[in-house]
Amino acid sequence: PIPCVPWQSQTSGQKEAYLEQLRQLDLEKQMAKQDQKWEKERKARENLLKEVYQERQEQVATKAALAKKKELERLEELKILEKNREMDRADEEKERSARLTKMAIQDYIRKQMRENELHKGRMREQVLLEDRVAREAEEQYQAMVQRELAKDLEAMKTGKAPAWWN
Repeated sequence: PIPCVPWQSQTSGQKEAYLEQLRQLDLEKQMAKQDQKWEKERKARENLLKEVYQERQEQVATKAALAKKKELERLEELKILEKNREMDRADEEKERSARLTKMAIQDYIRKQMRENELHKGRMREQVLLEDRVAREAEEQYQAMVQRELAKDLEAMKTGKAPAWWN
């Protein structure tokens, strides 16, 4: 502490020492004030840095969560697209199978129609053949009857009995 000596009774060296002590006290106060200010600023910087780090961590976490959500949505979309493709392929396969079945049925019907036409043609040929054979047989029979009648007439002209009377 500074000795309290009346100002007039002090010597010039004492006055200077006193003033120096006052300056030193004032300087220490200012230094203490400056140290407090710096400490306050340091704490404010630390707090700000903590806030910045925390906000950054939250941003990173939010960004990661959004990226994960987007990735899950993308994967879900891919699953849906693949499912749609599978369904399209199945539909195309059904349509192709139906077309092939329809073509096979049409081919079968055409074949049956051709066979029916061939059968009808053969039947017509058979009927025509049978008619011709019957006609020829009739012609042969009529020719034989005519020959027999001619023989019978010849036999009757000569006075003999026809062969069928005997």
